[in-house]
Amino acid sequence: MAGKPKAKSYRLSLSPTYLALICCLIILLLIIGGFFEINRTKRSLRGILENQGITLLRGLEREIENTVSVVEVMEEVPGGHLLNIASSTNFFALEDAIIDHLVEIATMVDQEVADRRP
Repeated sequence: MAGKPKAKSYRLSLSPTYLALICCLIILLLIIGGFFEINRTKRSLRGILENQGITLLRGLEREIENTVSVVEVMEEVPGGHLLNIASSTNFFALEDAIIDHLVEIATMVDQEVADRRP
């Protein structure tokens, strides 16, 4: 019988060693990618916090300059020594005004950051 040649069949088989090696490689790549993503997120958040802090400090600086100019004007007014009696109560009112202003600035910064988000 000059028979027909037998067809060779190739079977795709993965040994458990190769399968484990591929899984370890994929897991390693995911861990490295996650590490880079965490660092990128940290840098991004640090930048946002820096910008918020700078904006807050600039607002506070402007508020202090305004307060100093008001105090200078009060000192130049004749009878300014009479105003010094109530200066402690004015100071607390001024402190409340500064706190309110800081809250307004923080709200504006939050809105600006929210507008920048994609």
